Amino acid sequence: MTASAVRAAAVAAALAVAWTSGASCEPATYRFAATWAGLPAADIYLTLDDGERSYKASIDIRSVGMVKLLSKFAAHAESAGSFLDGIRAKPNAYDADYKLRKKRNHVALQFAAAADRWLVTRGPADTSNKPLPPAEMRRDTIDPLAALMAVRTWARQGPEVRGKPFHIPVFDGKRRFDVDGKLVGIETVQIGGAAVRAMHVSVVLLPIAGFKTAAEEGEDIETDPRPLDLILSDDERLVPLKISVSAFLLPAETQIIATCTTPCPAPPF
Repeated sequence: MTASAVRAAAVAAALAVAWTSGASCEPATYRFAATWAGLPAADIYLTLDDGERSYKASIDIRSVGMVKLLSKFAAHAESAGSFLDGIRAKPNAYDADYKLRKKRNHVALQFAAAADRWLVTRGPADTSNKPLPPAEMRRDTIDPLAALMAVRTWARQGPEVRGKPFHIPVFDGKRRFDVDGKLVGIETVQIGGAAVRAMHVSVVLLPIAGFKTAAEEGEDIETDPRPLDLILSDDERLVPLKISVSAFLLPAETQIIATCTTPCPAPPF
């Protein structure tokens, strides 16, 4: 499994877990399982603390099975910010540690704000030596966890807003990409033997800058748009039921397996 395939599976997992908590709720932790080509790929733990004006979120991703053997991938990320006009997510801080094989990196993003606009830069603790994309590609962008909060906000706005596509510019410290999506329809799906009314959301990750080409990578093509299918419960909590994405030409899926009434035991980084 290539590095880009691991990242794709991680993005898919992150997109799924952001839908699990209702607005203005107490902090809660959720556990998810991800598979790749039908095999166990990762355990994911997400903690969300969000309200009408602000949010905090953290995620832990630990590879398992063959994926762990080949990649040793692990990640932890935290994001905090506010909602402009109660809708648009504006991060205040984003920090992430991730490990792939023997290499460990730290992402520390800063959001230099003026009024309701901002420019994303790297903080002193950031370990990346990759050149930053031009400023215009980092202006008014948000981090991946903040993007998940923004998609949740879109889904909460009701039928009129849900009927319109959403567009979210994202910068993760190295790569600039756009998250575009739309509601496909309302469906009845079978989850754990029960029929559940669900929203089917179609999402596409559009690479903009900082991605490796096929020649540089040698295998998976990072610069191709990457579609996702997301199934959410059609209620106020918008629980993620299933997310599907292609990673290195093979299917990757993420599903919720537990809602933790007490803190889930997230493995150490």
